Amino acid sequence: MAPRFARTACILFGLGCVPTPGPAQTAPSMESLSFMVGCWRQGSANGLREHFTPPAANMMTGLSQFWRGDRIVDWEFHRIDLTEDGPALTPHPRGEASVSFTATELTASRVVFSNPDHDFPNRIIYDRVSPDTLAVIAESNGPGARHLEFRMARVSCTEP
Repeated sequence: MAPRFARTACILFGLGCVPTPGPAQTAPSMESLSFMVGCWRQGSANGLREHFTPPAANMMTGLSQFWRGDRIVDWEFHRIDLTEDGPALTPHPRGEASVSFTATELTASRVVFSNPDHDFPNRIIYDRVSPDTLAVIAESNGPGARHLEFRMARVSCTEP
């Protein structure tokens, strides 16, 4: 009964009853990661410092440095590539090859990169919690679950 009524209403009232597609889904772009661009630091003498370049159409790069006093004690390069599945983060701890993490959540101020097959971390999250604060979270689920969080403030890229 309802389909007949709907068809009659479309004819009588000139309602455009042709099914219309929903809003177009846009594929994630590297521009979606612009909230990460710049230099960020957690702690003053000891802590984490990260720098991300502005995204190009297909890639952006980053560098993490772990400081103790006036010395870098650990470091990691980051490459974020635009794949057909969206952005994918590949960290290179101490310059070594690594595994990739695919963006599974992406908003204007947060990205979650996931690789459920990796032991630790299996999720890397960048969350812009305020205009001058970027949180980086590395976590794993399951047995031996771990959670590390670094809250970093925006700093000048020329500041040590």
